[in-house]
Amino acid sequence: MKTREEKAAKFKELCEKRVRKATHYLNSLGKLANKSHYEYSSEQVNEMEKHLRATLNEMLLQYKSQNKDTGFKFSDKN
Repeated sequence: MKTREEKAAKFKELCEKRVRKATHYLNSLGKLANKSHYEYSSEQVNEMEKHLRATLNEMLLQYKSQNKDTGFKFSDKN
């Protein structure tokens, strides 16, 4: 079984690699904005933006949900 340090090192290694890849592909999408080579509508851009934001939010929620207590507690507010 791997130690916490080994798991942390593997996470860092894979995360850095995957973030670099994601950044590369996002930059590649940005190159499609060149109107002298491509034609697109604002609706297409909005649709692409909506999809990318939703996908990013879903991924981030996976990290945030790992740290949340699912039990019920009343708030301290009166």
